[in-house]
Amino acid sequence: MKNERELRDLVAPIFSAPTVTEGLGTTLRRVVDLTGATAGALAFRSRCPEPIVVTLGARRTPAALRDWLTTMAATPASRPQLTRIAPPGAPPSGKAALLGTIPDSELARKLARTVKAIHTMRETKGIPNRFAQVRPWTESELELLRTKPLAEVVRLTGRSLSGARWQQRQRGFKPVYQATAADEPA
Repeated sequence: MKNERELRDLVAPIFSAPTVTEGLGTTLRRVVDLTGATAGALAFRSRCPEPIVVTLGARRTPAALRDWLTTMAATPASRPQLTRIAPPGAPPSGKAALLGTIPDSELARKLARTVKAIHTMRETKGIPNRFAQVRPWTESELELLRTKPLAEVVRLTGRSLSGARWQQRQRGFKPVYQATAADEPA
C-alpha cells in the first residue's frame, strides 16, 4: 500500500539519523515539501520533561514565526496529529488567497462561481482588481472633460468617444461645444 510506504519513508530518518533532532528535521522537511506548506514544526516528547522541537521554513523563517511554531508544537496534544494552522497575521489561504491574483473571470471559472460572486468577495475584503480593463480617470483628464469638447478630450487622452461621453454624463458635466465660424460675430 502506497500510504504505508510513504509513512515509513517519513518516519525512517528519525530512527536512522545520528540524533533525534536531525531525524526530526529531515522528516519535517519532507512533510513541508509534501504538503506545500511554507513552514512547519515537529515536537517529540520522550521521557524528558521538555519536548524536542524542530521548526523549518521554506526560506528564512522570521523569528516571530519560529517562536510561534515552537510554542504551538510544544503545547501538549491529546494524540499525535498533523494539523494545518495559520499564524496570526498570515495571508489568507484557499479561495481567499487567489482573490486579486488572477482575473475575476478566470477565478470564477476555476471555482465554478459567477464572476459577480467573485467580484463581491474581492470587494468585500478590500482587495483591488489589478486586472481591471478600465483605466481610472485622472484629475487632469476630468478637468479636460469639464472644459474641452469631447473630440478634443478623446484626442488628448486616448479614451474612446463613448467612454468620454459616458463619463461626462455620469459626473454631471455639461457638454462643451467647439465654437464654429458661424458662431463668431461678423
